[in-house]
This record gives sequence, structure tokens and C-alpha cells, in this order.
Amino acid sequence: QYLSSGSYDNDLLKLAYNLGERKGDWPLAIEALQLRNQLLPNQAAEGSLRIGHIYLLKLNYEAQALKAYRAALAAVPQAYRDNVRSQVPESVRARL
Repeated sequence: QYLSSGSYDNDLLKLAYNLGERKGDWPLAIEALQLRNQLLPNQAAEGSLRIGHIYLLKLNYEAQALKAYRAALAAVPQAYRDNVRSQVPESVRARL
């Protein structure tokens, strides 16, 4: 309810993500990370990597995972892209 109303801050988003992760409520975890990416663009690469991991490893949605991993790469300067790329699972890394 708080997330959909726009009444959130970073602490609430962290809490929502952690709750979603612990309970296996992946839509909640993804929504919290997406909102955090908007609220804190400097953390968007990390958030997008986590979203990609959820889509790939928890939900087996490879296309959505690739989209999230590409967003993570786009969120960092060129000099840091190899580091981000190394955090993407090998099974999909070549398709970025």
C-alpha cells in the first residue's frame, strides 16, 4: 500500500525488499528495487543486478533478467562495466 501510494523513502524500500526476499514475494522485492533505482540513481546498477538475479535465478525469466542486467550496465560509466558484467551469471553473460 505504501509503495503504490508513493509514500516511501529508502528505509522503507530496503525493508520491502528484505521482506520480499525472505518471504519469496519476488514481485514485492522487484518493485522495491525498481523504486529505489528511481529514488537513488547512484545505486541503480546494484539494484538492477539484484533484479536480474531475481528474474534469472528465482523466476527463470531470462528475457527480463537480460533487460535488468543491461540496465545495470547502462547505469555505470564505461570504466566500471567490466566489473558489473563479471557479476552477471555466465549462463547469460555473453548475451548482454
